[in-house]
Amino acid sequence: DNTLISEEKKCISKDQAEELAKILIGCSPDYQGNFWKFLKTQIKGLERLEEIPVSMYDRIKMGAKIQNEKYQRDLIEGEELAINE
Repeated sequence: DNTLISEEKKCISKDQAEELAKILIGCSPDYQGNFWKFLKTQIKGLERLEEIPVSMYDRIKMGAKIQNEKYQRDLIEGEELAINE
C-alpha cells in the first residue's frame, strides 16, 4: 500500500512547526540564517518548517532552544551593560 508514509518521510505537524517558529524568532539572526542553510543541505527542496521530517524534529528543536536561550541571555546582559554605563 503506497498510501503509507515511511517514518523517515513523515513531516512534522503544523503545531510543531509553529512551536519551532516561535523558538527561532528568539534566536540570533546569524543562527536563523545558518539554521536554514543547514536544513536545506539536509533536506533537498525544503522551503517551510512543515517539511522537516519527524525523525529530525527533536534534535532540531533542542538545538534551537539552546541557541534561543543563549541569545536571550546575551541580549539581557547587553541591556544591563548599557544601563550601567
